[in-house]
Amino acid sequence: MDCLPEILPSGEIMRVALVLVIWYRFIEGAEMTALQSPALLGGEPITKSADWPGWPPRLSGLNEALAKVVEQDRWGVHSDVVKEFEEQFSAYHDAQYGLAMANGTLALSAILKALGIGPGDEVILPAYTFLTTATAVMDVGAKPVFADIS
Repeated sequence: MDCLPEILPSGEIMRVALVLVIWYRFIEGAEMTALQSPALLGGEPITKSADWPGWPPRLSGLNEALAKVVEQDRWGVHSDVVKEFEEQFSAYHDAQYGLAMANGTLALSAILKALGIGPGDEVILPAYTFLTTATAVMDVGAKPVFADIS
């Protein structure tokens, strides 16, 4: 097929992109312009790298806040900074409580445990998801069940 580049990066995403290109070109009988072609195959990128904001964001007071944390005698769950954050976060959301967690996986696991989900339970998850969704379910001993969505 002379319409496809000779050297392509491997991987599932590239195979899917090629299937779409082949379907579009041959099944539909349409010619793709550079604007319609995927960027992987020489088309125009949707966004330019200059469009993306820098990281980390420059926030006023950030250095002072970080220094306050570093200078604490206690870090983590029992620190004054974490307690202050939990109080301000819950007040901002008009919630009675706020509980800081180390990451999203632990937060999801805590929610599942609070709901009484555990061994012998099945949790239905979307098939197109992030790894953490299933990891949290398995962390509490339940079985993740993936369902297709449309």
